[in-house]
Amino acid sequence: MFATAWLAVHRATTLSFMIRLAFMADQTHTIGASSEAGNAARFDVLPPALHEVMPRLYEGPYVAVGLTSAGPFLCEGRPGQRTFVLSRDANARLPLELSDLELCTDAEALARRFVDDDAELVVVGGKAIFSLFLPYARKIDIAETDVAVPGDVVFSAWADGCFVEDTSERWAGGRTRHLVRR
Repeated sequence: MFATAWLAVHRATTLSFMIRLAFMADQTHTIGASSEAGNAARFDVLPPALHEVMPRLYEGPYVAVGLTSAGPFLCEGRPGQRTFVLSRDANARLPLELSDLELCTDAEALARRFVDDDAELVVVGGKAIFSLFLPYARKIDIAETDVAVPGDVVFSAWADGCFVEDTSERWAGGRTRHLVRR
């Protein structure tokens, strides 16, 4: 509790977190589906260019991902990235036995590792993990599709006015929005 209060008070005034959220969404802020079948159905309507866009958003030496999202994220291979897999369960089994994976049970402690640092932590999901790191995020990159994509997981908390668009890049079927904290 103390750490949460300390970070909340000092985040805006003295600390500079090198944390960036990176995700895909449609215009309604839908970022996924709560079931495997629901996520599989999404792939048929995603713009083909999105498959080229997303890996660029995930670039960086350090990545944080929730345990539920880790399997699909890690199956694409991430050479040279240190991946922190977040779970509340200290005994959780990681989806793969790789030397560059680390189980993390304390999101605040992980965030503090990236205060006033040259290295950036890229947070890639899911919704609960985005929500945990949103107060510390300095940047957000959103690959936003032009078409509505089926799903029932919506992440819109970032749109509360704390972030403004810095730049935007169009691609076939959408755009990538680069936002920065005000």
